[in-house]
Amino acid sequence: MSSYGKLEVAIEITVGAYEFCDMVVIKQTTPYGKAKVSQAMIEALDSKKHSTTWKIVEGELLDHYKSFKFILQIITTSNPKATVHMILEYEKMHDDVADPYFMLQTVTDNIKDIDASSSTHSEPDLR
Repeated sequence: MSSYGKLEVAIEITVGAYEFCDMVVIKQTTPYGKAKVSQAMIEALDSKKHSTTWKIVEGELLDHYKSFKFILQIITTSNPKATVHMILEYEKMHDDVADPYFMLQTVTDNIKDIDASSSTHSEPDLR
């Protein structure tokens, strides 16, 4: 029997929403520290809500989950800070499959790495 799940995390970042959205880092891991490869496609973009939804379409995550989605939303809180709200929605193949807390931690670490990297760089002079 399969079961549905949803995990959420909100991470305050030191850069603004637009600066954060311009950066991409791809890094996936497993609870055992072994690299996993999955292919995702953008399922939805909402520029008004600063939200993007990715759906995993193939790869090793689908060995354990019937479906897996990442929903990322950037919420401006105060200039220049913002909050990244990440939601993982998934359907497990069966009840013995663990909830993907490892993926939530990986995403949290990636967001913090992106924020730290962007905070140490000065703004380019575009004149």
